[in-house]
Amino acid sequence: METAIAWSTEARMWSLMILLLQGQLPVAVDSLRYWLELAYFASGVLIACFAGFGVWQIFLAKKNLELASEALRTAKSDIQIRAMREAIITAAAQCERYAAQILPNYQAARGVAKNASAETFRWGFATLDLRKIH
Repeated sequence: METAIAWSTEARMWSLMILLLQGQLPVAVDSLRYWLELAYFASGVLIACFAGFGVWQIFLAKKNLELASEALRTAKSDIQIRAMREAIITAAAQCERYAAQILPNYQAARGVAKNASAETFRWGFATLDLRKIH
């Protein structure tokens, strides 16, 4: 009995192949062919939609990179401004220290040297142009 079933399944497969080669498809295979062709054409539309979505994602990534680079430029500018502000504060503090500690001690030392009849001199800064120093 199994041999007869196997033979009939094999015979059906060969008969289907013969009909397929002759161009005479059974209704079920013709229906399957219809659905496969429909899926083939729909896949083209789906691929086009996914390609459009991919292009949109690339556009969004480009805008995101532009925003990130702008944020980096802003952060760099902010850091430079803060560094300049700290440099000015430090320079002002050193000037206050100079005026409070160094100048009185210097004047006192000059007075002592003058009273001791020691020869003193000042360094000249005639060639120094302070406008070129930033």
